[in-house]
Amino acid sequence: MKSNERLSAVPTNVITGALGVGKTTFIERLLREKPDHERWAVLVNEFGEVGIDGGLLKDPNRQGVFIAQVPGGCMCCTAGLSMQITLNRLIARAKPHRLLIEPTGLGHPAEVLATLQAPHYRDIINVKATLTLIDARRVNDSLWLDNASYRQQMQVADAYICSKADLYTGIESKLLQEYVETQGLNKKPLLMEFDSEQVNALLEMPCVYQAVDCPVPAISLRKKALSVSEQLATQDFIRLNNSGDGFTSFGWALAPHKRFDLHRVLKVLRDVSINRLKAILITYQGIFAFNIVGKEMDYQEIDESDDSRLEFISDDSTAAQQLAQQLEVSLFALVE
Repeated sequence: MKSNERLSAVPTNVITGALGVGKTTFIERLLREKPDHERWAVLVNEFGEVGIDGGLLKDPNRQGVFIAQVPGGCMCCTAGLSMQITLNRLIARAKPHRLLIEPTGLGHPAEVLATLQAPHYRDIINVKATLTLIDARRVNDSLWLDNASYRQQMQVADAYICSKADLYTGIESKLLQEYVETQGLNKKPLLMEFDSEQVNALLEMPCVYQAVDCPVPAISLRKKALSVSEQLATQDFIRLNNSGDGFTSFGWALAPHKRFDLHRVLKVLRDVSINRLKAILITYQGIFAFNIVGKEMDYQEIDESDDSRLEFISDDSTAAQQLAQQLEVSLFALVE
């Protein structure tokens, strides 16, 4: 980029949706299809303290993509301090043509939008459509319907996009359409599956939601905590946990020379049933990314990772403690 090049206010989209709906997968697909000449920035927020989604979005062969993470709960809390500091640094570093923001599925998208619409961002950020992803198989799931964050995600959305449509049996589309009608949301666009041309059009739609109260610019007087990567420079193993809004998370990070056995990992994780589990693990057989939602697990080999990380979220604190102990005994204790 030339030093005298000046970008106008950056088109910015918030990509939201419940835990495990596929937000990171959706963003990864957007990045694969971005114009080659453009720089895109992604700000990822996770409830857990370890931070894994940023690693899932990294691709050494992809040019013009800049990623930053805000782990440890909803990034809009504490007057948006964590979000604003990380966002300012990301924009300064990337000077992006587009910015994508992925709040945690347990976060508050209305507050995120309030931060983006604050007066001090008016000439920097052009807030475009908020896209909410929905897994239509879970449209009547009480865990979602009774969750205030999920209801807020539906209300602030400018459009809805169905995720994991390849797993639908046929009735899900009808149930989803009935749901949005009963909620009075049926005037908003609804895509039943990913279509590049239609999604690109949605990205350019305006943001209808307008915040009433906007946070002031963030000024941090606190000493910056060491990141997980910085901590792993001096120690081989880190364990972190978090809790809030009825959910508990446990996460682990291991130095890159610590290697897992893939067969043991699969044996252990196939018995796990949890709200959400994500991992990137360096094994003797390669580097693999794992994803569990409920009882459904999938995994794939990826090209690279700076270290190994595993994190899960549960709405049952007792079950979370038990699973954490189980993983430490049957998995982490055996890593060499």
